[in-house]
Amino acid sequence: MNMLKSLFGDLTPIRDATSRASGKDAAADVEMPEFASTAVMADENELAEAAAEAEARHNDDLLVSGSPAQAMRAHFAGSRKDTFVRQKLITMCDPSHMWAASVIRALADASGQPIERLSLRDQASLNLMATIERTTLPRRTDDTLKIYHADIQAEGGDAAEVQMALMERSDLSVVIIGPMAPSAIDDMLVDLHSATLSLHWQCRNLLFMLPVGANWMVQKIERMDWPAQVRIETMCEPLTSASAVWNRMLAYWQRLRSEQASPPAAPAAVAAPAPGSAPMPLSEAVASGPALPPARQATLFVAPPETPELSADAPAPESGRTPVHPRRALAVLDELTVLDGLIFVALVEGSTGLVKASPARGPDIDRAALAAAEIWKTHRRTLRQLGHSRPGDPLEEILVTAGSRYHILRTLRAHPDLFILAVLDKLRSNLAMTRYRIMEAQQVLM
Repeated sequence: MNMLKSLFGDLTPIRDATSRASGKDAAADVEMPEFASTAVMADENELAEAAAEAEARHNDDLLVSGSPAQAMRAHFAGSRKDTFVRQKLITMCDPSHMWAASVIRALADASGQPIERLSLRDQASLNLMATIERTTLPRRTDDTLKIYHADIQAEGGDAAEVQMALMERSDLSVVIIGPMAPSAIDDMLVDLHSATLSLHWQCRNLLFMLPVGANWMVQKIERMDWPAQVRIETMCEPLTSASAVWNRMLAYWQRLRSEQASPPAAPAAVAAPAPGSAPMPLSEAVASGPALPPARQATLFVAPPETPELSADAPAPESGRTPVHPRRALAVLDELTVLDGLIFVALVEGSTGLVKASPARGPDIDRAALAAAEIWKTHRRTLRQLGHSRPGDPLEEILVTAGSRYHILRTLRAHPDLFILAVLDKLRSNLAMTRYRIMEAQQVLM
C-alpha cells in the first residue's frame, strides 16, 4: 500500500482540514462525484430531447376530410405569418422522386435553416396522403426564397390535387422529369395543363427540367396550348447531383429576376445601330422596348391620371387594358361563397355604384353597393388628408366594422375603377382567411 501511495499519491477521498485535525472519518460527510459515464449519458439524453422538441416545432399535421387542394389552400391562408416579408416561393415537382428531397436537405444543411414538414392525413383513417417539405434560403441582396417539395403517397386524383395546389401559389414551379413511362408523362402534362387554366393558378413561370436528348418531350410541351400569362421553358441538361439541379434552378431564377428588374427602353431613346457595329444579342432584343407590339408600347407609357377620383363619364385611365369579363368575374366570386360567414360578395363599379357581377342579386345588394361606392370615393378623395402625399397612391382596401358585420372593399389592382365588396357575419367568419381569399380573387381578375 505504501508503494502505491508513493507512485499515485493518496487514493482516499479528500477530507477537509477540520476532519483531518479532529481525526474523525469524514467519508460520510463527503459527497462522492457521479460517474463520468452517467454525466455523459445525461447530456446525450438532454440533447436528444432538445432535438426531438426542435423537430416537433417544425412538424405539423393537416387532417383532410374532403378535397386535399381546398384543405391546403385554407391552411396556407390561415398560417401566413410572414405575409409582409420579402419572399418568393419556388416549388419542385419531382414525380420520379429523383432529386427534390435531396435538394431540400442540401439547402437546409448549407443555410442552417430547418426543414419544415406538413403531413396531410385522411381524417377518417389517419392514413398519410402527402408530406410537404419546406426550407428557407435567406439572401442578403435579394428576396428570401422558400423552397417547397411534396412527397406524395396518395394515388389518382388526390395526388394531382396536392401537387397542383402547391404549385399554383408559387413564383416559379420546376418540373423535374426523370425515368418515367410515356403514359405517366402524358397524364402529368394533362393534369398540369388543366391546373394552369383554373382560377386558382397564380404561378407565372413554369420550368421543365428534362433528360438529355428528350426532344420528343420538348415538342410535346411546346405543342400544348398553355395560357398566355404562364411562361413555359424547357431545359435538357445532365442532372448528376442535387447541387447541379439547384444550381440550374437558381441560374434560371436569377435570369428571370434580371429580366424583370431591367426597365424597358423608351422608343424615342432607341437609336439605329452604327454601321459596322455588332448585332444585338437575341436576349437583349427580346427584352428591349421596340420589340414589343405597338399597342403594348402605347400602354406601357400612358401617364397616370392626375387625381385618383374617377367620374362616371371619364375615360378609363389605361385605354389599352382589357375589361373584366362579367362571366369570368362571376365564376371567381362564386368560389368565394363557400367561405364561412359570407353574406354576399359583389364586383362594384366605384364611380357609379353599379353591381358588375354577383352570385346573388337583390335590392339589398344594390343598396349596399351604392353605399360602399360612396365610402370608396370619399376615401379616394381624402387620401392626401389622411397622410398620402402622392396623388397616385392606390386605395387598396377598406375594412368597415359595424354591429355584427364586416364590410371589405378591395380595389382591383389591374382595374382601379372596380372593387370587390364582401359582407361578412362577424361571429361566423374568419376575417384573415376571407381577406386572403379576396386578395387571391383580385389577382385572378388581372
